Amino acid sequence: MRIVTFTNLYPSAARPGHGLFVERRMQRYAARFGAKLRVVAPVPWFPFPRGFGEYSEFARTPREEVRSGVKVLHPRVFLLPKVGMSRAPAAWVSACAP
Repeated sequence: MRIVTFTNLYPSAARPGHGLFVERRMQRYAARFGAKLRVVAPVPWFPFPRGFGEYSEFARTPREEVRSGVKVLHPRVFLLPKVGMSRAPAAWVSACAP
């Protein structure tokens, strides 16, 4: 069985404590059912890797990484801070479309 998880709550090298409960839950599920996991965890696009607090963490997030044997993709999504959340689902879909 293969499972793709699509979430904005998943740890990354830039934000290792973000969404740990989702990572743990998916690891347990995979172990229980013998599933192969792949995670798509979009992050807001931000151009400055330093000097802007939490937003700079988004810029430092790798586009792709492997965490505990699970391949994690971090496509970039254009969202205006504190304004664009109502458009987030549509932005995620367009950022991840082939």
